[in-house]
Amino acid sequence: GGMDAVKRDSNHYVVDIFRGKGGTDHVYSFHGPPGEIAQSDLKLDVQTSGTYAGEHIAKGTWAKDFPVGYSHLYNVRRDPMPPPSFILDWKAEAGYRGLKPNDDVHLRLHSLSQVSDVALADGDPPQNKPGNPRRLGYALLHNAGDNLNSIFVSVIEPYRKQPFIKSAERMDDGKSGTVAIKIERMDGGIDYVLYSAIPEKAMRLPNGISMTGTAGYVREMKGKVNKGILVNGSALKYNSLTVKSSVPIRGKIVRMNRELKGGGWLIVDKKLPTDGSLTGQQIVIETTGERDASYTIRDIQREGNETKIFCGPITFVQGYKGGEMVVRTASVPKDYTQGYLYDFEEGAAFQIAVHKEWTP
Repeated sequence: GGMDAVKRDSNHYVVDIFRGKGGTDHVYSFHGPPGEIAQSDLKLDVQTSGTYAGEHIAKGTWAKDFPVGYSHLYNVRRDPMPPPSFILDWKAEAGYRGLKPNDDVHLRLHSLSQVSDVALADGDPPQNKPGNPRRLGYALLHNAGDNLNSIFVSVIEPYRKQPFIKSAERMDDGKSGTVAIKIERMDGGIDYVLYSAIPEKAMRLPNGISMTGTAGYVREMKGKVNKGILVNGSALKYNSLTVKSSVPIRGKIVRMNRELKGGGWLIVDKKLPTDGSLTGQQIVIETTGERDASYTIRDIQREGNETKIFCGPITFVQGYKGGEMVVRTASVPKDYTQGYLYDFEEGAAFQIAVHKEWTP
């Protein structure tokens, strides 16, 4: 969102940068609230039969030679040569989560990536869950090729009555592993969002913004810079703005609570600050398991040359060793005596992002 000199702007948006590397087929899937999808940028051809898995594959067909879920997406419309940017606008239907007809709530997707093709399709969420809509409209952005290296870039804008984003455009070339987005707001402000897959290498934009880091944000109003944020980097500069930060905090997990009870605490091999500056930040731990090992830091205590981190009333236990079996359609452990499986193990590497903010 944004903030001028008088009042705080209640409008907010999300920038989503999703990277996929390797393989020959990448799909970015997104759905909005139930309701009609308005668009004018895509030239959609209607697929008269079948599903997203293929025109001869019926809805609900068991996935065998295609990814799971594709045969549950129907009413497919496809643009085989989409433009490098386009906008989709979902208008939430009345009755969804208590919405009334005059609420006029929308969700806009500003897609800012060149892809091989784009499809719109419908999908039915489970109907045995109270409150689920009858169907949802999906956008499916698809890349095909050898040894793919995809970066799907989107700006997601929820709004009521009228949009607050005037335009969103890429300022980078789309090839160098960096992303630079210029977002013009209806209030006259301009936001710049930057991302680099190579944080130690400086990226420079034609308008003078430079960043050495992972992510950056600059807000400009009436030609003056009034906010800057730098994440995991050493420098962000633009006119009067200069932000200096540092690289992420990295280390290894020494010990952890291996029980179901006692909360999510762990010991790391670094002396971390105990001044509250890391409270609320995320610690991301290396894992080879099925689940993400990212936790919110609730408290920090120094223990000699090590640090104890509390992640709240959680457990790191993922399940039981020995595999599972199906009993009356439910999966249950085969054996409760072989011990636990964990989201990560002692010795795993961790990272905590570091960010700095600037205001004039």
